[in-house]
Amino acid sequence: MSNEIEEIFKKHKMLNEIKNIKGYNVHERLNLYIDLGFKCNGNCDFCITRTKERYSEKRKTNLKNQLESLKKISGIYHSVEFVGGEPLLYCDNIRSMLELIKCQKKVIVTNGIKTEWYSNIDLLEKFDHIDISRHSIDDFENQKIIKSNNLLGLDDFKNMDNNIKEKIRINITCFKCGIDSVEKIERFIDVFKSLGIKQFMFANLTNLIKDSFHDDSLVEYTTNNRISDKEFDSWQQTLINKGYSLKKEIIGYAHFVKILEKDGITLVFKSNSEVNSAQTLINYYRENKCLLELVLAPNGDLFADWSYSQKIE
Repeated sequence: MSNEIEEIFKKHKMLNEIKNIKGYNVHERLNLYIDLGFKCNGNCDFCITRTKERYSEKRKTNLKNQLESLKKISGIYHSVEFVGGEPLLYCDNIRSMLELIKCQKKVIVTNGIKTEWYSNIDLLEKFDHIDISRHSIDDFENQKIIKSNNLLGLDDFKNMDNNIKEKIRINITCFKCGIDSVEKIERFIDVFKSLGIKQFMFANLTNLIKDSFHDDSLVEYTTNNRISDKEFDSWQQTLINKGYSLKKEIIGYAHFVKILEKDGITLVFKSNSEVNSAQTLINYYRENKCLLELVLAPNGDLFADWSYSQKIE
């Protein structure tokens, strides 16, 4: 292990978190992402799952293959996260998969599609966390951003059962002319706190470059609308100065996470500010058969990265 890698591991308390499982060096908090498919009721300009046409075969849903892959990797992952597309458009598939999944934490990520939400409350109750993407306080403005009018509104959040509210984390993507200041973050928190929501994640747009995987229009949008790392990171320090305490720092596959807490409110900030450290880790993991993240593609193939370049046999 190089000195640079060792320093990263020490900083993020990772030295004792790598274990050998079934021939792989696996991070003990390994998360399995289950990509259900591209079907979605929305069409966000910044959606990271917008890929080039050549990847369409990998994103065609094959439930049988996905179930077979889940059987093969039983016991490897710590948590599972259902993503899409819009997962609530794949509820029957999710129900089948949950019968095979045994892990410490189950998460579903949704844009809050309203009709499917209310018809699948029993399914949502099976999850430990429900991440809802929402990018504006105002219902109409949020519909414009996601490009769907079939979304949960403020009144829906207000009237939810408390056992569901406790599972919810609101995921906010920050971008220019959207949630783009500390003042707007605090206002967002105050409004949803009054509705009984206590968990929030604020993410900066991913710093993308033109490559063979991402759709060119996505790269262009993120380049033009991304908040600078310096400004995004300064918001976190401002909130700490206002009484939030820094509880944890985690480095992920290509992002850096800080968790802040105050008066029962939890804030997660997901940035790209330590992208060089993340890339160093990626290279180390690739060279040493390590798994930092695991992605189950819609066609049933398993990958160690979101660009579908490191297939796991």
